[in-house]
Amino acid sequence: MAPHWSPLAAAVVIGLLIAPVTAAEPAPEQKSGKLADIERARKQSEARAAALAREAKKLEREAEKTARQLVALAADARAHERAINELKARLADIAAERSQRSRDLEARRAYLTQLLAALERIARHPPEALMAYARTPQDTLRGAMLLRAAIPKIEAEAQRLRAEIDELSRLGEQAAARRETLAQEQSGLDAKRRQLAALVAKKRELARTTKAEEDKAASRAQALAKEAGDLRELLAAIERERKARIVLTPPRRAKPPARVTALPKVRPAVPGPSAAPAGVPISAARGRLIPPVVGRLSGAFGAREDAGVAKGIRLEAADGAQVVAPFGGEVMFSGPFRGYGPLLIIDHGEGYHSLLAGLGRIDAVVGQKLLTGEPIGVMTQHGKASQRLYMELRQGGRPIDPLPWLAASPTSR
Repeated sequence: MAPHWSPLAAAVVIGLLIAPVTAAEPAPEQKSGKLADIERARKQSEARAAALAREAKKLEREAEKTARQLVALAADARAHERAINELKARLADIAAERSQRSRDLEARRAYLTQLLAALERIARHPPEALMAYARTPQDTLRGAMLLRAAIPKIEAEAQRLRAEIDELSRLGEQAAARRETLAQEQSGLDAKRRQLAALVAKKRELARTTKAEEDKAASRAQALAKEAGDLRELLAAIERERKARIVLTPPRRAKPPARVTALPKVRPAVPGPSAAPAGVPISAARGRLIPPVVGRLSGAFGAREDAGVAKGIRLEAADGAQVVAPFGGEVMFSGPFRGYGPLLIIDHGEGYHSLLAGLGRIDAVVGQKLLTGEPIGVMTQHGKASQRLYMELRQGGRPIDPLPWLAASPTSR
């Protein structure tokens, strides 16, 4: 049987049930205040996001400016390196010529001693005095004929000797002038290298907030390197990883780094007349890639080596020479790989990759975007006369001869 509720009891129960709900309902003015706080927070968040976006864009432009300045500084440094190489070659030629002339003079020392003695005798006893000592007319005639034949020859030899001595003196002065110019060029190169080091540090500072992602990318690249059997496998694995990253990673705005100090002032970058213009695909830049280092060709593509047929070229460069990107692209690998030592792989698009090995220091990191001619490292500094940089160019993983692709092909000296 259902319980019977009196009107009073029913009213009490209903009041108890309704009371908590009524007590939890905020007043209209409280609702309005909370909404205002939320709206204010939303606007502040949007303003902050817009400010961060502007700061990120500004830093992006600053990073691009830094990259162009690096290209300009690297071009200046390479000009100094070329001048130094030419001066050293000329000094070597002068030294060799002086040495040869000195040997020639030494070999003729006995003859020259007799020649000088004859000249001294003639100076003490002129031909007219010698005629007076002749005992017969025949002796006088014979002496005159001998002197007439000998004096021009002696004078010619004397002139030749003076010319040789003058040339040795001139070569000495030329060598001294070249050495002075060499010292100036070396001083200029040292200054440019200091500027480059400072600017590279600035670029690292600009990109330091992306270091975590770079470290992850570098770790993935190193893991792939351990699994790959050779360079072709490594390139294929890196390409698969890159495509997967593009598909799986949604675009997002990176947090901008803290503001950095002003960049050092350098002249604006001016592309060389033989370099490919910005925006030109690598397939249209054959013959316009920048040689990665200033030096001479010391190993040709396809040459027989201890390890087999060479799949790239070797460039002999000065100790500590600047190494630059031969063409714009993205760093796909940076680190040691099997027998190559420190290796840098740059993806230039359209299936083209350049591989550089033999650097003493690599300044580029995985994921870094590079301009044509941008510094990526330096050759080893061991105090040796020269170092060797190994370069490969691959299309679809297949090695091709890099030499026809370079703007100023290095020559074998």
